[in-house]
Amino acid sequence: MFRLPCLLLALSLLGSCYVVPEGARPEVALDAAVASQFNFRGMTNVDAPVLQTEGVIDLPTKLDTGFVSLRAFANWEHFKVDQVRAESLQKYRGRVLGEIAKEEGKTAFDVMLDIAIEDDLQTYFMPPVQGTDDETWALRGRLWKDDRTLIGASDAGAHLDMIDTFAFSSQVLGAGVRERGLIPLEEAIHQLTDVPARYYGLKERGRLEEGWHADVVVFDAGEVGLGETYTKYDLPAGAGRLYAEAKGIEHVFANGVEIVREGKDTGKRPGTVLRSGKDTDTVEVPGGR
Repeated sequence: MFRLPCLLLALSLLGSCYVVPEGARPEVALDAAVASQFNFRGMTNVDAPVLQTEGVIDLPTKLDTGFVSLRAFANWEHFKVDQVRAESLQKYRGRVLGEIAKEEGKTAFDVMLDIAIEDDLQTYFMPPVQGTDDETWALRGRLWKDDRTLIGASDAGAHLDMIDTFAFSSQVLGAGVRERGLIPLEEAIHQLTDVPARYYGLKERGRLEEGWHADVVVFDAGEVGLGETYTKYDLPAGAGRLYAEAKGIEHVFANGVEIVREGKDTGKRPGTVLRSGKDTDTVEVPGGR
């Protein structure tokens, strides 16, 4: 899933978002370079650095052809309020901006700004979820079993506050195997463990074999999955990251030492940094030559 923190949404699409003195209208600050890429109804001077929201923005519902990739972000009425911190805004959680706008007699964009400002820019908004139809899931199943692919989804933490792909293994085992039967359980485990280990040339890892490192996850195939995704504020300086509790995973061993028991962290840290050449073999990427 893809979630947009309010502040990131503002910086990515508008330039910056801030609150003006009490009694004044909220404003959206726009770089001229950004503003020039959008067609603002009723605007004649796109070089103005500050644009009042009132009477200006059905913000970019019309985009230049060069910015087609941003069209999805202009459909504010379809965005959902995913997370809020202020107690007064909890009533909006899980609701679509368009529905709220109709009830309150506002535009969806104004609703988004009002909620975000009241929440001190801590709100998460979620664009329409795509790829949940049966046809797309069937395509995923075919790709998982294709020997030219690796199952995975990571950008090394670059978007840890807005993308929850950290849970891909639980989603494959839960939704892909148990709920939809797109891939046999044994094959899914093989694709999640031994296949990437062999691809990266990891020595004595990736499968249960005598003499190899005992990296083991013990899970209940009937329960494995993930809980509710939410923001956990445990990074340096109180920064947040998306997080979800694992379901159906009772025990985890690293190098033969139990690091999770009955779903709880044991506090033991037997892992080590793997170093190229020492902990890996040189492998050839299929088709690499």
